[in-house]
Amino acid sequence: MLEVLADHHRRDEIRALLVELDPRNTALAAERALAVGLRHVEVVTADASLTEHYLGMVPADVVLVCGVFGNITEEDVERTVDACSQLCRTGGTVIRTRHRGAPDMVPLICEWFETRGFERQWLAEQHAGFGVGAHRFTGEPGPLVMGVHLFSFVGYDVLRQANGPCPHAIRSPPCPRQPSSSPDGHILNGTRFQERPPFL
Repeated sequence: MLEVLADHHRRDEIRALLVELDPRNTALAAERALAVGLRHVEVVTADASLTEHYLGMVPADVVLVCGVFGNITEEDVERTVDACSQLCRTGGTVIRTRHRGAPDMVPLICEWFETRGFERQWLAEQHAGFGVGAHRFTGEPGPLVMGVHLFSFVGYDVLRQANGPCPHAIRSPPCPRQPSSSPDGHILNGTRFQERPPFL
């Protein structure tokens, strides 16, 4: 996201929030944002699975849920999808990732988004070696429910052992993460940004 914003013609209008538990990642992100002069990018070292960290930044125009769904349980994936209707404004977009290895949850994830008022905009082909989807929200965002823990970071390797080998593991390896107590940084990649004037 920082690479895109660095050269974006609306870079000075965009407010962004990145939430990540690992201080090494947040230090790198903050350093990069400062280096390219992104004054309205806030980097927070915190648990991206807790809804209170997004107060004041939602509903957002873009919600990034990257590197998360392949590292949490099915129940937590659905809970996080459900929360996206609180995080995303009407007409906003959720961009999310999930590998296509067994069990391939992507069709189910798409169904969950669609039953919550999201229209599928784009989905990577099943054999592309990666799983990326974009879903546009057509509903009305609900109020952000505070104090909700959306997911626990289990880890790709733990889930793969439980579910069997993943045929795409070599082509689309998981992002390196900290121990299972460390959630992914965004919502999730804890990351959201709004194409709105700052501080509105």
